[in-house]
Amino acid sequence: MKTFYLAAALSVCTATAATAQTVTSIGTSNVKAADDFATRAFQDPWDMQQRTDFGAFLDGTDQPRPNFSGISFENGVFSATSSNDDPSVFLLDTGNPFAARIGKTGSNFPIDANTYKVLAMRMSVNHPTSQMQLFWNRDSIFDNSLTVATPNFFTSPGFRTYLIDLTQQPFSALGAAGFQWGGTVRTLRFDPTNQAGVQVQIDWVRLVSVDASLCRTITWSGGGSTVNIYLIDAATGAPLGPIALSAVATSGNANSASAGCSTSGSGYKFYAGALAPGTYKVGVVTAGGTLSAANISSDTWAVNDVPTLGFVAPSPEGGDDFATMELGNPWDMAALSDVDMFRFINGPAIQTIPLQSPAGFDLGPRTVLTGISIAGPEAGT
Repeated sequence: MKTFYLAAALSVCTATAATAQTVTSIGTSNVKAADDFATRAFQDPWDMQQRTDFGAFLDGTDQPRPNFSGISFENGVFSATSSNDDPSVFLLDTGNPFAARIGKTGSNFPIDANTYKVLAMRMSVNHPTSQMQLFWNRDSIFDNSLTVATPNFFTSPGFRTYLIDLTQQPFSALGAAGFQWGGTVRTLRFDPTNQAGVQVQIDWVRLVSVDASLCRTITWSGGGSTVNIYLIDAATGAPLGPIALSAVATSGNANSASAGCSTSGSGYKFYAGALAPGTYKVGVVTAGGTLSAANISSDTWAVNDVPTLGFVAPSPEGGDDFATMELGNPWDMAALSDVDMFRFINGPAIQTIPLQSPAGFDLGPRTVLTGISIAGPEAGT
């Protein structure tokens, strides 16, 4: 009896080993970061380090409303809960044809959609059937070119890296002048979910150019022909979620390559240049399998960080202040005497309230001028 059970145990162990995946190659380690729109245009990638990584609609009540509650930017992650089935953020904020052209808007920083084609992001949702949407306009949300990529993109629960080639997506023209991704785009809106009550977390977003030299081929042995491929933080060993589900290694198969890469050749081809800067390992398992050291690559991808330029002096707020230099008393609203005259304002007062910068950084308690406007005379009287 002992011999029988020992033989059975050996048989099971052998079968398990035969079905396990072993990553045999992930390609060249050093990966140049793909040219990213936000990094180039703003010198500030969409890395969720600050509130201004998304457009001003996130903080407003104008249409389209953001429809999020519990908004936070902490440790480089945007977190919020959808308050209805139509939440949205603007990656590229619309300009206003009737207002001054200031800020990080499409009027000042249009997207060359013939260059920047692949949208990449790492995002988590906690809903099993949630879908995300993308909208864009040629000039602004006030024109007649509103376009939506169709169909919606299905997401999966938990963190996952998504790559979408916008030039290959079918589209629906919601305005008479709707258009396929290409040419000049001046607004880009992203709806992370189409369900209410969904917890959304976004780690980073990149809109990148396509460079075939930045694709890396992943090969493996053992197990089934269809696998899930995962990204792992090489420094901490923390799993970062899948980069491909139901992937195959068959040349020419649509599931053998990510957006930005050709399906030609064996192995799974992934556009590693679209990733956020970092050092990564790759894991391969069959659907429902568990990642372990045995099916995680020993080699790494090292995606470089693109240098950005920031001005130290003069500051973004400008140089010397007139009131400080000439009057010896800045207009800092520390006292009512900072204002020479009040007209049509009831109850002017100085109050101390907590403030944040537009980027979402706490400024602490600051003094502000408050008051209530009252009707003034008609113009010309």
